[in-house]
Amino acid sequence: MTGVVAVFVFALFAMVVMRPGRVVTGENVLISRIEYRSFWLGLAFFAIVFSLFKGPHAFGLVAGLLVHELGHFLAYRALGHDGARFRALPMVASLSTSDKATRSDAEEAFIALAGAGLSLVPMVPLVGIGLLLDAESSALHPILMSIGGTIAALNALNLLPLWPLDGGRCLALIGRSLMPRKTVLLLLATSAFATALGFHVQSTTLLMTCLVGAHFLYHPEALAPKHAAMPKKTAVLVFLTWAALMGAHMAGGWWLLNWFFFSGL
Repeated sequence: MTGVVAVFVFALFAMVVMRPGRVVTGENVLISRIEYRSFWLGLAFFAIVFSLFKGPHAFGLVAGLLVHELGHFLAYRALGHDGARFRALPMVASLSTSDKATRSDAEEAFIALAGAGLSLVPMVPLVGIGLLLDAESSALHPILMSIGGTIAALNALNLLPLWPLDGGRCLALIGRSLMPRKTVLLLLATSAFATALGFHVQSTTLLMTCLVGAHFLYHPEALAPKHAAMPKKTAVLVFLTWAALMGAHMAGGWWLLNWFFFSGL
């Protein structure tokens, strides 16, 4: 109940501070618009999360989603998209983050990885301090590990090379550069492998994750190139960045991701 109250207190605060036309200024950050459909549906989703999950996991999930989307938002702003919108729950948003087109595949990759990149800021100290504390005697250990682990697992999930997750988008961008004629085949191969693994271990959650991206089979235009392919050196750098982020978030949240996918859910 406390978590639900906190969500609506945040909503009231946001109504005052982030209403249309009001600007929160800073030296490098300017928040001028919010995508309100995703904002209100996001609040409803967050209230459900707090009512269903234990406090630390619920807080970690909500904080992780907000920080992740803030990373995408700030990436757009860093690339000159002054009209970018913050979307609390992008899958239900009626508007895109920006009306302005990106200028290259490299910018697309930067935006895709920015959510997981910014999420390292809270995740690393939370998990790091949690690991330093004694698991048996410290009351903070399970709280910090639950919050940090949830943030890490959320981002590791999003970095999986499955379309339309951020990891799948990066895979498509890298594929266009390194193997342009086999990009769709590469995405199909990763989805087929994950689906086969889901059937093998009887993981409903893994199968549902794969099912989310199945629509690109019926809408291949979603994979149509928007720009010229990245130079191969840039594609390698994007791959290394993706691998580093995936490794960091897997290290912090594997225990929770393992439960999510392989505990018989």
